Amino acid sequence: MAGRRLLIAIVVMAAVLTAAAFQYRSFRAVAARQASFDDRRFINTYVDLSASKGDFAGRNPDSLAAVFDSLLAQNETDSLWMRQYLNKIGPDLERYRRVWQEIVDSLSVVNERPGD
Repeated sequence: MAGRRLLIAIVVMAAVLTAAAFQYRSFRAVAARQASFDDRRFINTYVDLSASKGDFAGRNPDSLAAVFDSLLAQNETDSLWMRQYLNKIGPDLERYRRVWQEIVDSLSVVNERPGD
């Protein structure tokens, strides 16, 4: 009887651990997709904001602020999220470097467009 209870406990424990392992892998996949989405959102927003600054050189700062607000809304973010994102990725130097390199590359493409 005790042997049977032990066997049942082992089977239940194995099932729980297997389920936990699958859940952990699923969580990691979702977290990786979210990180990629956050990176892309930050990069797109930063590039949009940087590119728009050149269009408003010497103009009314209030109109630039309105454009910034519009671009932040278009990218479904705000200045608080941008700061929090930078604080979150700051310790991960490789990710930080990769994000900034993508920004630099994107801005060089934007700056090379004819008519800009």
